[in-house]
Amino acid sequence: MISRISLTTPKSKIKISTPNSKIIISSFFPSKFKKHYDFKQSNNEFPNSNPKAYSWVSIHIKARCIFSAAEIALGELNYYLGIINLFYNRNSSRESFGKPSAINKIRKYPYHSLHLTDGSRATPMYWYEKSFCEIGSSQNNDQQFKEINKLYRELTKDIIKTKRYNFFQSVFDRYTEALENNDMTKSFLNLWSILETLTLTEKNNYDTTIKRTLILFRDKFLCEQKLNLLRNKRNMSIHTGKQHKESEKLTYMLMNFVNEYIFFMVNVMKITNNDEIIKTILELPPEKEKIKQIEIESKETIKNLDILRSLINLS
Repeated sequence: MISRISLTTPKSKIKISTPNSKIIISSFFPSKFKKHYDFKQSNNEFPNSNPKAYSWVSIHIKARCIFSAAEIALGELNYYLGIINLFYNRNSSRESFGKPSAINKIRKYPYHSLHLTDGSRATPMYWYEKSFCEIGSSQNNDQQFKEINKLYRELTKDIIKTKRYNFFQSVFDRYTEALENNDMTKSFLNLWSILETLTLTEKNNYDTTIKRTLILFRDKFLCEQKLNLLRNKRNMSIHTGKQHKESEKLTYMLMNFVNEYIFFMVNVMKITNNDEIIKTILELPPEKEKIKQIEIESKETIKNLDILRSLINLS
């Protein structure tokens, strides 16, 4: 798949690996595909774009049909961009005057073209980003970007260790889609859905989402107040279908919870990837006194079990 991303053109090729693809970022269009790519069609989708603000990107994958190929390619690109933007977005906030720009620093160009290995078009169809946001700057290909790419590789190694790549690929796919547009209410609602996934809430109520989120943070009282505020705003947005005035501020607030929880869940799943065990861990009280009491009760239970076992053996 051939596309572009909002990164100032690099001097040399940047080669990235994901578990299911090879991604190449370059200032030059890949020559193999040049005579088959529809430049006119691509430019018509965003005629006012600045070519220097975008780099070419090719995503190399294997698939049995064009639809699965497009799904895999975009999913792997979103996984990469999700992690890159996670590091850019961490501990950030913003208050815009007027229409806000998209939160993600590096975003996809709206036009994607699918090709075969010989360079020819796999289909005359193309894939288009409906929620593409024209408002936003291009990220510089600077030292920070190089350092974040190193962090991407380190986090991907940790994700592979969890043996739950599909879980995190889905999370980062949705994370990218949530923060590429400038509809802050839409971003907010999608982020809340991601938080539910990360906390393994499933069909439980929002109290479960909040309780499991709180385990990570020290100031639980303040965080609980914030999460309850976010829950109420989420419900209001769902029922009214309208944007609220503080949507940008609330989206950043929620995003920072999601950002930290992603790192937390990677560490948890490196220890155990069993969802039922993870849920049990997340439900445990984080206070030292309560943990101590559970330890005492557990030891007493084990002691009683040993006594019962010895009695059964005697009989």
